[in-house]
Amino acid sequence: MIADDVNEMLAALRRIGGEPSGVEAKRAAEGLPKSVRETLSAFANTDGGTILLGVDEQSGLTLVELTDPAGLRNALVQMSRDDLTPPLRISTEIVEVDGHRLVVAEVPAAPADQRPVYVTAQGTARIRPPA
Repeated sequence: MIADDVNEMLAALRRIGGEPSGVEAKRAAEGLPKSVRETLSAFANTDGGTILLGVDEQSGLTLVELTDPAGLRNALVQMSRDDLTPPLRISTEIVEVDGHRLVVAEVPAAPADQRPVYVTAQGTARIRPPA
């Protein structure tokens, strides 16, 4: 995904005033939020989706400074492999938008024979069907 694609996505999110079902924005300025595990699982169990790290939904989808985008990207990839069953293979990039580096992750839908994808530490009891 290139910066123009991310800019278009952000513009669309701002127009609709939030996140549609296939996009999740996370501030992540203080590090990788643990709630991303549930997002990874939800996207894998549905149609897939895009995670944007470095975007603050609470302040109108503004961009925030990430101190270590490469470390954040690596932690996200590791989380997708180590914290989920079955492990996920996600695609990640660091994209510069308006002078800010964002981490963008594309989460594919898991094949039907590999579902449900769940947070390993929580087991399958916490899986909720998609709305």
